[in-house]
Amino acid sequence: MDPTREAHHEVARWLSGVNAFITAINRPASLRELLDLVTATACDLLGFDFCGVLLVQPEQRRLLMQGAHGLSTEYVAQLNDQVPLSLTTDGQTESPSARAFLSARPVVVNDVAADPLMKPWQSLAKQQGYRSIVSVPLLLKGRPFGVLNGYSAKRHGISESSVDLLSILANQVAAAIESIHLRDEQRENIERLAEANASLRRQSRLLEQAHEIHKRLNDLALGAGGLAEIGSALAELLERPVVIDDVHGRCLAPVGGAPSDFPALEPEALRELGDDTCEVTVGVMPEILTVSPVRIAGELAARIWVMARLDDLSDLDRRALESATVIVALELMRLRAAQEVEWRVQGDLANALLRGDSHDFPQLVARARALGHDLEVPHRIVLLSLPPEATGTAQGPVGADVLTRAMKRTVAAFLDTTGPAPLITVQDARLVVLMPVHDDDTPFARVEQLHRRILTRHAVSVLAILGPVSEHPEEYARSLRIARGAARLQEHRGFSAGVVSLDDLGIASLLLQVDSPGELAGFADRTIGGVRDYDRAKSGALEETLRVYFRHGCNVSETASELFVHPNTVKLRLRKIESLLNRDLSDPEDMLNLRAAVLISDTMNTPAARR
Repeated sequence: MDPTREAHHEVARWLSGVNAFITAINRPASLRELLDLVTATACDLLGFDFCGVLLVQPEQRRLLMQGAHGLSTEYVAQLNDQVPLSLTTDGQTESPSARAFLSARPVVVNDVAADPLMKPWQSLAKQQGYRSIVSVPLLLKGRPFGVLNGYSAKRHGISESSVDLLSILANQVAAAIESIHLRDEQRENIERLAEANASLRRQSRLLEQAHEIHKRLNDLALGAGGLAEIGSALAELLERPVVIDDVHGRCLAPVGGAPSDFPALEPEALRELGDDTCEVTVGVMPEILTVSPVRIAGELAARIWVMARLDDLSDLDRRALESATVIVALELMRLRAAQEVEWRVQGDLANALLRGDSHDFPQLVARARALGHDLEVPHRIVLLSLPPEATGTAQGPVGADVLTRAMKRTVAAFLDTTGPAPLITVQDARLVVLMPVHDDDTPFARVEQLHRRILTRHAVSVLAILGPVSEHPEEYARSLRIARGAARLQEHRGFSAGVVSLDDLGIASLLLQVDSPGELAGFADRTIGGVRDYDRAKSGALEETLRVYFRHGCNVSETASELFVHPNTVKLRLRKIESLLNRDLSDPEDMLNLRAAVLISDTMNTPAARR
């Protein structure tokens, strides 16, 4: 053949092979298809018996054959799995592929059987039937990412021109592979962007729907629909039964209580709820419900229960539940504001009743009836006193006031669920409760239960004085005086939280019920006045010593221990008391009079009590 025509023919073949690469990229073809095409083209254009493309695996520091022509599948598998082409060799057994990759230059082995570096792969070469090999690096921006190998069945079967042409072909292959990588990366980016766009559209629709739900619930609250309508709308949106209760266990929605198929909810349960919606197991027959806490100023105020597992609620359902917690909190704040106004009115009414202005009673009874309170039924006075540590400097007046107001809500909620609504006011940092008496009333047990509820709800143990029953409004002031005296007596004895009835006070209960407290105060002053005068003049502690002495059953050692003095000091003080008062502490009558005087001082507003 004419040399010129032959050259033209070779150029045409070469261009045809390169065109096949371009066509494969534009088709588009997969990387495996391109590599198989490359190896077939190399064999065809350059006369190799076999050809393969190996790409780097950076995480494993090795080369892996990923495309081949003429090589058996067994050879490829053994090369990749049994004698891998490592890029971290010691230099003594480096394969031609590894050397070409690491040096970024072509490597030729003219006789595989005679090259000691080829020892690990000689048996494979013999099985496959090649005697010489050339490895050309695939370079991208000067950095290798693989190699293109040509194999010949002849020893010294690879010419310099074949190496040059294979290097040119390798450059074309590198560009084609990079194009495929860019195309795949672009496709992945487009897919990610499409997915993100779809997600944004879904989020937008979700936000629009959530906004409509929030607006619907908000309109119910603004339209004075109340908690019942909010709960009903939420149940309709979630297509599941919904119950809203407060921390006292009262069902706020639906009106009349939870549906019959709804599990029983314990009033004292879930005090430690976090801020997030969660699943809980409730009821005698355990059932998993979703509960969402409603908080006001960080304090748990109510709970929204949904008869469903949390995983069963869609994103929109959860948004609806989140909106409901906000709307319920706003509605509860509105109700609390109205309740504060009602309490102020009730407090004014209760204070007027407790002052005992008899000419106002008919008008006060009428006002109470308008507020839903029947003063024509007997009422019992109950006093609730905070412990000293809750009203001292640690809490401060503001903290004590906040605690008292919170306790007031707890007391009102508890008594409202266990009987007729009471009248509540605050006097001298004590809650004063006018509690209606009903036929099956068990006052001590009821107040004990209230005491436990306050302890559980507010982590504070109060002193509860169970005062006398007033049959008529005219008796309220006297009952309050008696209850106050009992509270002062307990505080003088050392604040001891719990429920105390008048029967627990012994003879003190009789003294408290005397209708002429001035005469009792006069008796106390006449009996121990000399000791008081001495204490004022000498800054002494005789009266306190006498009080502690009686409290410890006339035991000198225990008295000295409490007062942090020597027993002889106590004895000297007692003799001084006997001398000043002209009394004999061993005489039963003198002892009775002195004990009565001290008791009166502790229970009434005498000078001693003021100190």
